[in-house]
Amino acid sequence: GCFLPAELLVGKCSAPSGALDLLAIGFPLGLASDLHFAPIAKRAHAASGIVRFCGEEMSGPAHFFLLDQPAMGGYSGAPVFVAPQARLAATGEISTVAAHCVGLLSQTISDETVGQFAAVVPSSVIRRLLAKVRR
Repeated sequence: GCFLPAELLVGKCSAPSGALDLLAIGFPLGLASDLHFAPIAKRAHAASGIVRFCGEEMSGPAHFFLLDQPAMGGYSGAPVFVAPQARLAATGEISTVAAHCVGLLSQTISDETVGQFAAVVPSSVIRRLLAKVRR
C-alpha cells in the first residue's frame, strides 16, 4: 500500500520558493505516542535551489535542496510539504497554494563550525523511483 498519494508529489525537479512555508512531518527524537498517531510538524523554508552533493556515504552524486535549518534525529525520511497558504501577488491578487509534497528529508549537512542545513530529496526523484517499481 501507499500512504502518500502520488498526485501530491511534485513531478518537476525543482526546489520550492524560499517564501513558502514548509512542514516536515515526523517523529523526532523518539517522540511518539503509543495511544495516538501524533506526528510532529517542524516549520522551515527552502534555502537553496537544487544542489548536487557528493558525500562519502553516497555511491555517486545526488540532488537535494536545502532547508534553512537542520533536521533532528527521527526526521530522516519524513515528507516535506508546502503548507496550504495564501499568497499575495505584486498585482494585489490573492491566490491559494494547496498542500503538496516537495520531497523527503534525507540528512543534516554540517561543518566543523556547526553550520547546518537539512538536505531534502526532491519529490521528482521519489516519483521516478515509484514509476520504476510499478513497472
